[in-house]
Amino acid sequence: MKPKTLLVLTVVVALCAAFIFFFEKELPSTDERAEMEKMVLAPLKDDEVEAVEIAWEGQIVRLERHEKPKAAEEESEGEAPKPETEWHLVKPIEARADKTTVESLLRSLTGLKKERSVTDVDRADAGLDEPRARVSLRTESGEKVLEIGSEVPGTSDMLVALGGASEVHQVAKTVWSDLTREPSDWRDKRLFQAARSEVERLTLRRGEERLLLGRRGEDFWIESPTVDRADKDLVNSLLNEVTGLTAEAFVDEAQEPQAAVGLTDAESGVLEVVVRGEEEPFRLELGSTLPGADPETASEEAPRTYYARVGGELVELKTRLAAELARTPAEWRSRSWTSYQVYQIDEARFEDSEGELVLRRVEGDWLRGEDRVPYNAASDVLYALADAKAEEVLDAAAAAERGFPLGEPELRVVLTAKDGAETLELFALHEGYAAARSVGRDAVLVFSAERVDEVLSKLAELRQAEPLPDEAEGDGGDDTE
Repeated sequence: MKPKTLLVLTVVVALCAAFIFFFEKELPSTDERAEMEKMVLAPLKDDEVEAVEIAWEGQIVRLERHEKPKAAEEESEGEAPKPETEWHLVKPIEARADKTTVESLLRSLTGLKKERSVTDVDRADAGLDEPRARVSLRTESGEKVLEIGSEVPGTSDMLVALGGASEVHQVAKTVWSDLTREPSDWRDKRLFQAARSEVERLTLRRGEERLLLGRRGEDFWIESPTVDRADKDLVNSLLNEVTGLTAEAFVDEAQEPQAAVGLTDAESGVLEVVVRGEEEPFRLELGSTLPGADPETASEEAPRTYYARVGGELVELKTRLAAELARTPAEWRSRSWTSYQVYQIDEARFEDSEGELVLRRVEGDWLRGEDRVPYNAASDVLYALADAKAEEVLDAAAAAERGFPLGEPELRVVLTAKDGAETLELFALHEGYAAARSVGRDAVLVFSAERVDEVLSKLAELRQAEPLPDEAEGDGGDDTE
C-alpha cells in the first residue's frame, strides 16, 4: 500500500473515531435510557418548558417564562450570553410568579414516573373522558398535554394520560397538590427583587419630613435635608428590611376599601428606592396597621402588619419600616468618628503634644516607626478610634455657640486604607465634653470625657509599649560550645 494511501486512510479512521466519540458522548447511557422510559413526559426537561397552563375545576392558571429585563450597563458587544428568565403569572391575573414554586412543579411533572402502564383501559372508567385537570407544557419544539384522571382506590396513585394517546399510566398523586394551588399561591411574595449592593439611593418620607440617602462607594451619606455621613448601623438595618420585604397576603377587591384606609396620605410613610440599572424607582406606601393582626404586648421594635401599596398593588405587609420612616434626619447622622473598621486600616499617623507617632501594618505585624510592637498595643488604640461614638452630632455653628473650642486640635490622626485616607481631629475638653471632627464632614461630634480618656490612654500605652525582639535574632540562645 502506498504511503499516501495509508495516510489518507489513517486520517479517515481518526475522523470517524472522533465523530463516534463526540456523537455517543451526547447520547444517554443504557441505564439513563431505562430510567427515561419510566417517565411519563420523557424526554422533556424542566428547563425546556416555556409555558405551563393548568385547567381544573373551571379555572385556568397560566404561567409563562419571560426574558428578564436587562440593565443598560449590562449590554456588551460580541456574542450575547443566554438571557436570564423569570416566571410570570398571566392568567387569571398578571403578576410575577414565585420561581421556586414554579420550578418545583416542573421538576414534579418531568419526574413523573410510571408505576405501570396499560392500553386496554376504558377512558371513562379511568376518569379521562372528562379529566379532573389538564396540564399543557409548551416548549420550543411543541406542546405536551397531560390529562389527570381518577385516583386508584386503595393506593396513593392516580391515572394519567398524554393528550391524544391511548396508553394510561398509574403515577403517584403527590403532584396533584402542586397543580391545584389557588392563583394567588403562584405569585411571588417577594416585593423587592434587587440585591442590596444594587441600591443607589433611598428616599424616606413621613408627613413633611423627607430624607435622602445616597451611596458613596461602600457607604451611604445623607444628601438632604443636610449633608453628612449616615449612620452605618441604621442604614444596614434599613437595607435588611427593604431587601427582605415579603407580602403576607395580596388584598383582593372585597378588601380594598378597608385596606385603602391610611394609604390616601400614606399614614405611616413612603419609601422610594433607586436601583442601579432600573428606570423606575421601587415605591412603597405604608398605611395603617391591620386591626388585631399583632399581639398588643409586642414591643415597639417588633415588626407590625400594615396595609401597603407596592407598585400599585395592595398587600398586607409585616415590617419594621414604620420605625425607620419615623426617624428624624438628626437620628440618621453617623455618630462614628471614623468610617473605617480596624481591618481596613494600613497606617495610622498620630500628632499631639508628644510629637508624631506612625503605626504601620507590615505582613501581619504592627511597626511603630521601625520597632515591632505587640499586636494588642496597636489594635487597642485603633479599636478605641473605630468604636468611638459621639453623644451627639452638631453643626459647627451650634458647637461654637455652646463654647466648644474648634481651633487647633489637641490630637490629629490620619488613617490610611487601600481606598484612601481619613483625618480625625480632637479638640480640648469643655465642661466635661470634647468636640471632634472627621475632616470632610460638616459636622462636630461631641464625645464624653470618658471616651476621650479611653483614646488618649490607649495611645499612651502604645507609646510606652516595649518593642518586640527582632525575629531575625531568634530566641537569643547561646551558640558557643
